[in-house]
Amino acid sequence: MVASNTLYTTTAKQEFLNSNIGEDWKALSEDLASKSKLKYNSNISLAILGEAGPIPSSNYKIGQIFISITTESKSETYEHNLRGSRQDIINRSVNNAIWDLINFIKKL
Repeated sequence: MVASNTLYTTTAKQEFLNSNIGEDWKALSEDLASKSKLKYNSNISLAILGEAGPIPSSNYKIGQIFISITTESKSETYEHNLRGSRQDIINRSVNNAIWDLINFIKKL
């Protein structure tokens, strides 16, 4: 089974997690990946959270992203600092997520 969720707003993330969210995006990406794995009863889950710009909406710098991947027995979070336009950062985030996922699976 493949499931996908896109949670863009803070409110959507809070509703999905059923709790208030903090300022720590690394921890938030980990929470989103864990909750998604449980909600969809999947073997593996991935969450991407970051600042794509062009105007910062957080305390994080533009291009700073977190990719969290979790299974029943293992979790890892990767931090990337990307450059470019908003669309470049989004595209590079996806590419990094695929690369991180491949490397994660190789280590299982």
